[in-house]
Formats: sequence, structure tokens, C-alpha cells
Amino acid sequence: FAIEYRLAPEFKYPTQLYDAYCAYTYLRQTLGYSSQNIVVAGDSAGGNLALALWQLVRAQGDSLGALILMSPRVDISYTRDSWRTNAEIDYLQPEHISNIQSSVFMLLGPHSLAEFKAESVVSYVNEFGSDPFLAPINANLSELPPTLIQASKLETMYSDICEFTARATAAIEQRGENRGRGSVELQVFPDGVHVFQLVSSGMRGVEVFWYNIGVFSPLGASHKHDTKVLDDRGFVTANGSRLMRNGSTYHVSGANYWQAMNLGMADGPSSNRLRVLRDLETLASYGINMVRIMAASEGSQFGTAPDRTYPVLMDSPGIYNEALFEGLDWVLAQLPKYNMTATVTLANYWTWSGGIPQYVSWATDTEIPYPSQWEPLKQIFEGGDYDTFLAYANRFYADESIYHVVQKWYKAHVRTVLERVNTVTGIRYKDDPAIMAWELMNEPQIIDNVDDDAGERLLFRWIDDSAKYIRSIDTHHLVTTGAESKNGARWFDVMHRSEHITLASCHFWPLNWGYYNSTDPTNASVDYSITKMRDFVRSNSAWAQELGLPAVLFEYGMMRDNWGEFSGVGAYSPDAPVSHRNRFYRAVVDCVREFSASTGRGAMAGSAFWAYSGLGRPPRAPTTALTWTGDPPHEPPGWNSVYDKDVETLDIIRLSSHAGI
Repeated sequence: FAIEYRLAPEFKYPTQLYDAYCAYTYLRQTLGYSSQNIVVAGDSAGGNLALALWQLVRAQGDSLGALILMSPRVDISYTRDSWRTNAEIDYLQPEHISNIQSSVFMLLGPHSLAEFKAESVVSYVNEFGSDPFLAPINANLSELPPTLIQASKLETMYSDICEFTARATAAIEQRGENRGRGSVELQVFPDGVHVFQLVSSGMRGVEVFWYNIGVFSPLGASHKHDTKVLDDRGFVTANGSRLMRNGSTYHVSGANYWQAMNLGMADGPSSNRLRVLRDLETLASYGINMVRIMAASEGSQFGTAPDRTYPVLMDSPGIYNEALFEGLDWVLAQLPKYNMTATVTLANYWTWSGGIPQYVSWATDTEIPYPSQWEPLKQIFEGGDYDTFLAYANRFYADESIYHVVQKWYKAHVRTVLERVNTVTGIRYKDDPAIMAWELMNEPQIIDNVDDDAGERLLFRWIDDSAKYIRSIDTHHLVTTGAESKNGARWFDVMHRSEHITLASCHFWPLNWGYYNSTDPTNASVDYSITKMRDFVRSNSAWAQELGLPAVLFEYGMMRDNWGEFSGVGAYSPDAPVSHRNRFYRAVVDCVREFSASTGRGAMAGSAFWAYSGLGRPPRAPTTALTWTGDPPHEPPGWNSVYDKDVETLDIIRLSSHAGI
């Protein structure tokens, strides 16, 4: 129900409270609702009116089920700090109460200007300014019903709202009653203005607000069914070969933005929140609705390791960098603003973030035998044997002497991430619809150096156990493997047949897999890559369909043109053309559309290009410093990065946002 109460200045206070109380009595006496089933919500002055209505109802010996307040007006003075510090940011400005345009004057002042005397109005307001119905901050708040409050740090009323919350919490604690969830919950958002839920661009404010009502669950255990309906709002789910969200097909138009957690830090060498906001804004303008990000990086007990991201999230098993975790909190809090979700990766097969080789290193206290990696000062790839590295990394799920130890650490990390309460939104990760899916690991590799089918059994054991563990904690989110799915139908089945996997994963890399010759300026090599890509997507789509799963091409990429003046390392320059990349990207978009559930020809539910660098650029001279382009530190900066200036590429990617139609 929405109350169309009469407004000032035509109608003076307490006309508005009278109208609200009439609506309340209509719900109680005419429609028969119990007071505990009435939740009153309001924003700004409406929040003030909601608090006034609660006081009036309480004075009649009754109460309300809950209050939901967006940027509520809790005081009519303008004395606290945020009125001064946020005045240049927020549109809601401090007023002098004698100003005939002020909200206080319009609510309390004389009915006509003929009656206006500034001194008398000021005297009147000063006399009634402490009235708890007008300034609920002065009310007896000890019996406040369960109350959810949302505010922005940047709004002018922020200090008033914080003071109100502190007084209410203290009053309830002094009264000594514990009513379950906690009577006052203040959710503070880092950006936005007064009542940002209604005025912010994009969907962030609206979506987070309505979702948090469901999580708040003010009506208690007797309304579990109703709460469940609210809890499901906004989550991406699987329905056969389709992904769904809010009752509609959700076709993934994605970007790999793995560096988001580090860039999202408030401070530190990797911090760049302004870049993140501008990158997300650009991606959203091209129809991107999902970013694939990391929620894992591990440190070495042997000191700083080569070609790895720093700082790391987990320095050693169970020891976390809270500042980096808060960077991830902040990034997740931004996504609904741009109508985006995230696929969150919980581990990495490769060493550029530490990954499962670091788990093996911890368990065995041995150094990782790194494979060939980019040497930034020499500008070449160099390093160890690839097969030796694979054998070492595969010990994570194949070495019985350490399996239970490393799996215990992995599960502990999973629980830490899923159960974390976001410090920005107040939402547990496992309850956050901004997350589309949990990914077990980035690119788990097959085990083919053992006899018979032992490799299949060992890998399936880990996938099934890990996915089951996630589902035991979180039933909202999709779970995918992170597999490349490059080893044929048998291994695809091994990686996806677990009943706890709800989304299939595949990656396609034409250069890495030997299909593409980057130095060939003709279209022969790129067209051969396109042919192999089409076969790959068609096969993965069919295999996923057999298992009743939707599938997403979570990675595909191609370097910039690598001939002529841009031969050799010149291809890593942002100035290098992208003729082959654009040809390949367009083919990928068309192919995913062709084999989507929407056409009835497959199970493809979308794709995500690798990778978005946005405002990030490679260094002008060789350096060991991390540059946070779209390329991880074991690869040349600029190798597969898509920049904000790559308009033609981004226009092609925009087509993927319509691929499911």
C-alpha cells in the first residue's frame, strides 16, 4: 500500500501524521491485518513520518512489525558535521528555518505570508524542535520495532542518522531485551546522495534496497515462506539450458576483470577505485552484465615470488589481509549500481595469484617449480618445464599424502568467503544476488599421468566434494567448475557430472592451443581459429545439454595484430591494430548466439572476453612493477587486454548483450 498523504505547505503539520494514522487504522480495522504484520517504509520526510506513526501507534498501546527507513529525516536542526562536510556533494542543503522556502517553514510556518514574522517562526521552531514526533532522534527509542535504515556516507543527513542509530541501539541495550535479529540495523553505502535508492543511475540502489528487505526478514520465523520469496529476488538461477533472473532469461555478456579485488582496495599500491568505477561505467555502457573476478590469492612462505599478484588475500592458511577483503567488499557493492553480477573464483590452478601450487607448497614446504613465464626486464618468456609444473600442481587433488590437508584449507577458505559479511552493504556473500556464481577454480587441469581411470576418479572426487560443500552453505548461487573443457567429452563429463555443479564452463584460446599464428597478416590463420572455435562451442554446448546444464564461454581472447611495425613486443602496445581480434570476437558472439538455448540449438548461456584493462595501460619501459592491465603478471602487459579506447571491439562485445534474444 502507498499512502497519498497531504503535503506541506498547503497542509500544515500534523495533517500528514493524521493521514498516516488513518491508513494504519484502515489496515487494522477494515482489512484485519495484525499490527505485527504491518511494516512501514519511508524515505527522507517519509522516514520521519514512519517514525512519527510508530510513536503514535505505540502511544495507543500497540506497535508495528518493522520500520524500513531510507535516508530518514530524524532531526530538524542542521547542526551535525555532515551538513557542513557533505554540503558540496549532496543536493539536500542546510536551510535556515526562517527561510520561507525551507522544509521546516513549509511544514510548521504560518498559513499565509501575511502572518509571517521571522522571529516568531524561529521561536516557534525552537520551542517545538525537540518534539519527538517532529525530531524522532529525541523519542524514547527503547521499544523501537525491528528497524532497517539505509544511508549514504556522502549525504548531508548522515551524521543525524548515525546519531539516531547510536541512541536507538543504546536505548534498546539499556532496556535489556534481545529480540533476535537486532532492533536497529544501519546499512551505510559509500557513495550516492540523499535517498540514493531513488535517484542513482542504474539499478544498484533499487536492487540492493529491495534485496535487503528480504534479508532483513523483520516478520520473523512465522513468515518463512514469504521471506523465501524475497530472498530469491535477483539471484541468477538455472532452468534447463537457460539462465534466469527475476523471471526472465539472463544471457551473460561478460568481461574478465580479475584484478578488481586489488584495484578496489581503499589504500595501497594496487588501489584505484576511481578506475574501477570508470571501468564499470564503460562496461555497462556496452551492455556488460557480468564480470568474472578473483576472491583468492595466496602468499609464499619463501618470500616474494616471481610473476605473482601482491598484496595477497591469504598470506598463509587462514591468515587474511582484511584491507584486501574490504576491496572485494567494495567492488561487489558497486555491481548492482551498473546492473551487473559477478562470477567469483575461489582458487586458481596457475601461479600468478599463488593458486593451488601454493597450497601444495604450504603442505610440503617445497618451492614451486614454475613453468615458463614472462620475464618483464628481458621482455621474453623463460623458465622451467611445463610438465614438471603440472605434476606438482596436480598433487593438490591427486597426492593422497597431502589431499586431506590442502582440501581442509581450501574448504576453510570457501567458508570464509561465503560466510563473509560485506563491510559496505552488510550482506553475507552467500546471500548477495550481486554474485551470479561461485567458481571452484580457474582452469583445473586434467590428471593424465596416472594409470587407467585413476585421474578421472581423483579429479571428480575433488570437484564433487568441493561443489557439495559450497551447496551445503549456500543454496542460492550457481556453482561452476572453471574448466577450460578442452580435453573432449570424457573429461567434460568428469568435470561437470556432479549433481552439485549447476553451470558448465569452457574457455577457448586459439594462440595458446596452436590454432592461431599471430604473425600471419592474412585472414587464413584467424579464420582457421574461428573454425576450431565453432567446433569447440558446438561440442561443449551439446555436452552441457546432455547433462541438462547451461554453459558459459567464460574466457576467450586474442592478442593485437603482431606484424609490420607492431611485430614482436610491438603487439603489446595499445596502439597496435586489432583487425584479427575484432574478426575473431565477432565470430564468437555469433557462434554463442547460434548455439544458445534461445535458438533451440544448444545450451550456451553467454560468454565473457579476456580481459578488460579499461583505463589500465602497459608500462612504457620494462619494469617489474605490477601494472594491473587485463593480463596477469606471468604474461606480457597488453597481450590480450581490451582498453576503454578499443571502441570497435567494445561495439562487437555490445552485440553479445543481445545474443540471447
